[in-house]
Amino acid sequence: MIPIRRLTLKVQIALSVALALTTVLLVHSWLLFQDARHELKQSISGQLDVLVSRLASELDDKIAMRVNVLESMANNFPAAALRDDAACEAYFRSSFPAQTLIDDLYLFSPDGMLRVDWPPAPGRRGLDMTDRDYIRGAMHDRRTTISKPILGRATKQPMVVIGVPILSDNGKLAGILGGVLHLKKSRLLDPLYSTRLGQNGYFYLV
Repeated sequence: MIPIRRLTLKVQIALSVALALTTVLLVHSWLLFQDARHELKQSISGQLDVLVSRLASELDDKIAMRVNVLESMANNFPAAALRDDAACEAYFRSSFPAQTLIDDLYLFSPDGMLRVDWPPAPGRRGLDMTDRDYIRGAMHDRRTTISKPILGRATKQPMVVIGVPILSDNGKLAGILGGVLHLKKSRLLDPLYSTRLGQNGYFYLV
């Protein structure tokens, strides 16, 4: 290797210019890479925002559809079914739209006691559910209330319950209709289960 002090001035200047140009090119390449990386991240983030918004909108539509079915059932609830458990079961069995969208149907008394469940499950009838948010909303506010995710008191399974007040002709609370969505077996959350983001990405529902 030739010592730098033995190089001519012209060679030293040429080497310095080459080194400077190489440094400039490396810095420029690094800046271009960072800019391209930023644009790629922004593009991916935008695509994910669109995907999340679409799935959230689909989930909202599914919930709204189930709320509409339950509110229609509550508005047309037969007076005989409010007084007789067998008549209530017959009404639940004949409600085909609800059976395709709702996993379980409940009828609560105006004071929050579970009178009828369909399909029947051991240990559910007679439970006091006045501490549940969907019962309190229907009882006190006379409005449709969607519960937070909860564990069924009898089944110990994760679920969401939609509570709809059943009002008499004079506006008094005659009962509460409950529609159960089992989070493990319901098709409500299918898009979240089936959609993957890359190899390890997933959705987290809050």
